[in-house]
Amino acid sequence: MAGAKEAMGGPDGGFFGLRNVRAMQRDLFGFYCETARKHGDACRYRVGPFVVVQLTHPEHVHQVLVEKSKAFRKPERLRRVLGQWNGNGLAVNEGESWVRQRRLTNPAFKPQRLERYVAIVNRRVAELLEGWRHETRLDVSKAIYRLTLGVVAEALFGSDVERHTERFAREVATLNLDGLKEMSSPILLPLWSPTPRKTRIRRATRYLQSVADEMIAAHRQESVDRGDLLSALLHVPDDDGGGAQMTDRQARDEAINLMLGGAETTGTALLWTLHLWSTHPAEQAAARDEVRRVLRGAPPTWADLAELGTVERAFKEALRLYPPAYLIPREAAQDVEIGGHAIPEGAQVTLVVYVTQRDARWFAEPDAFRPDRFLDEASWPRGAYVPFGLGPRACIGKTFATMEAVAALAQIVERFELRATGPVQSEAQVSLHPKGGLVLDVAPAP
Repeated sequence: MAGAKEAMGGPDGGFFGLRNVRAMQRDLFGFYCETARKHGDACRYRVGPFVVVQLTHPEHVHQVLVEKSKAFRKPERLRRVLGQWNGNGLAVNEGESWVRQRRLTNPAFKPQRLERYVAIVNRRVAELLEGWRHETRLDVSKAIYRLTLGVVAEALFGSDVERHTERFAREVATLNLDGLKEMSSPILLPLWSPTPRKTRIRRATRYLQSVADEMIAAHRQESVDRGDLLSALLHVPDDDGGGAQMTDRQARDEAINLMLGGAETTGTALLWTLHLWSTHPAEQAAARDEVRRVLRGAPPTWADLAELGTVERAFKEALRLYPPAYLIPREAAQDVEIGGHAIPEGAQVTLVVYVTQRDARWFAEPDAFRPDRFLDEASWPRGAYVPFGLGPRACIGKTFATMEAVAALAQIVERFELRATGPVQSEAQVSLHPKGGLVLDVAPAP
């Protein structure tokens, strides 16, 4: 590693970093990749009013997220934007409040609870695929996002949520789109501002909060554990010895946080896996053979998922090539040294996961779809593969997302053969989307 006083280079952004702003608007990932290529694993540059430290070396990633995680926090702008609808949920919470909230949320994701949700995935996937039987070409994007939103909403609130699913989809899409625009806007207006964007955000937020409040009230009235995620949030006592439970407001914030995050990231990862299978027929066929051998025509059980290694490796490789969380933003809460570079308090730090996970130093043929590279995952440097983050703030829904993805992908590939209809570009939205959706040719699997 470099010495502690080594200076970081970076692209000359011109006045107020506007040249960098324009370059990022033209080709965000091209900018990140070219900056890392020219200036190394640690770079510094201006983007508008912000001085950004870009880090891409696995050891830097590990230091920021694990070893020195207490020296960093979520950036103020991110917390202000997401806080409009997430309240004080885990995505934006900090300090001791975050520690307690994470502790209260953990029981909702224990394996014995997640096992119950496989049936929800199976039923909703069966409904999805029934609609594909008479199709030959379709845009699978909306269907997949509706699937993942329906799964997480039902797992969260129970079957009572079905009547809300269609509007959920519309309002969640609104928050994802307008939230992205607010993150890149030079001025962040207060939520009460009478602009069209703020009006949409208020409407969507009030709707999601009203549904969550309705479900919480019903759960409180019954005062029993229904087996859904909300029951776990409401009825599992704090294990700090005080016996305290999560308040209704805390439960509402976490419910909205889980619903938005779970639907968006898992849906995007599913789409990229389907795209990669559609362009790699041999890998697709290998996954189909495995599914048929393991499942023998039946829907997967929790125990079956561990036997679907080919399917899971394809999903993990899609997360490597197209990580939904393509960058991890942090803000230095104090002066700190990372990889021999001094980072001052208040500096904006960007861990560019997309660049790290496509680096030839860590992954042979880094741009190739090679799921079996995960057979040797233990040999990679720590911090080289972080689609769910690392350390104390790693994604709490990782196991849920993997369960849902493997179960859904197994049933899709078992029943349908997927063929690409043309090239697909990536687009940086809240997560990394296929630009314009994903259109595939589908046919009954041979």
